[in-house]
Amino acid sequence: MRANIGSTAPRRNLLQTLNALLDKILSTPSLYAVLCVIFLQPRIFLHRDEELAAALNLPSFPFFRILLYGLLTLVFLCYALRKTTGKTLKSNPALLCITGMFLYLAVITFVFDGASGYHIDWHCGFALMMLIDMGLQRERNSLVRGFTAALEIWVYLNVLMILLFPESFAASPTRKEWLIGNRVVYYRIVFPALAMALVRYHVLGKKMKWRTFLLIGACAFTVIIQRGGTAMISAALFVGLLIWCSRRALPRYITPVTFILVALLVFVGIHFFDVHKLFAEFITKGLGKTITLSSRTLIWKKAMQIVFKNPITGIGYLPVAYKWEILGRKAASHTHNQLLELMLHGGIIAVFLYLGAVFFSAKAALQHRRSPAVKTVAILVCTFAFMGVVEIFHNDPIYYALFVLLARADCLAKDVKQLPRISIFTRIKRDIKKTKNRQK
Repeated sequence: MRANIGSTAPRRNLLQTLNALLDKILSTPSLYAVLCVIFLQPRIFLHRDEELAAALNLPSFPFFRILLYGLLTLVFLCYALRKTTGKTLKSNPALLCITGMFLYLAVITFVFDGASGYHIDWHCGFALMMLIDMGLQRERNSLVRGFTAALEIWVYLNVLMILLFPESFAASPTRKEWLIGNRVVYYRIVFPALAMALVRYHVLGKKMKWRTFLLIGACAFTVIIQRGGTAMISAALFVGLLIWCSRRALPRYITPVTFILVALLVFVGIHFFDVHKLFAEFITKGLGKTITLSSRTLIWKKAMQIVFKNPITGIGYLPVAYKWEILGRKAASHTHNQLLELMLHGGIIAVFLYLGAVFFSAKAALQHRRSPAVKTVAILVCTFAFMGVVEIFHNDPIYYALFVLLARADCLAKDVKQLPRISIFTRIKRDIKKTKNRQK
């Protein structure tokens, strides 16, 4: 008996230490921001230059860094399970749906002997979702400050590197090298950064600070220099919805479910009825795209042929080289459509789990649709849902984390003044006037 007691004491001490450490992280915005920075863009930290690795006699596969990410994820999981079973934290249905989807995709990929490299994106996305879910329930203000700061860091870092290395940026915009600006990846961070800055403004109840205006300028610069039709249309949609809903509660038709359906209808219209040809002049001259939407319509035809062969289970994630072969275009590392990508890799099962997360997040948003913070996050998720017509976000850890964030609308709306009749822009004008009066 004594031997057993002595052996369990160190375990208890270790668990108590980890528990106290994670409690401290969740309540400290700066520490929380550091973890969010790491999990927002894991492939940046896992990138290994093969020439440099060969020169230094290092392995080209970053085994220890992947192991560190895995251990951090495991620690978050154990912490979340302990708090959930102890009824300190509540389960999140959107998080459960997405977790089930990740597990299913991992299993089906293993069965079809696919590419295991995507697992790092999945478990980093899972860790980020848990961080957001636990942070909202434990210390909401800390999450809002920390998560927003992490997004701001990536926006500013990307802009800085674009300015410092314009030749590298212009020559190869899709490079994922350390500290090199990436216009294709980082414009997806722009919209969450803007939305979380507005959420911080609503939740903390303070005036709009200068760094928020600086962030708006940096985000506008990122979208403009990206020069992509998707980024421009998404920016117009995001800002337009913010203006449209600024003086009212969130309309019941502006939900992720609605925009998923709109995205599906647009895809069906383009793929089966060539509706996009009616806007040929705008696509070619206004957006600078080809009539095939930069070969997207050709990729969709190839992908649909594969989907019809395995519509229920999908075929798992494939090595990139094999994708080039089956999709008929070397640059096609994915299908350029969120639902089609999920159908290809996970079939109807994965899509069903994904739509479950969409449904639960939309339901939570409508229950608190008079909250300005919830309204802002809902508009952000709707924008991403519509962008899924021509892009995929399955490998971006932040995408599914946004559904988890919206599903916790009750935490976002808690103790926040409901201001359905006052525009966010009116409040900004008031803050500017107050600042000028103080300066005088």
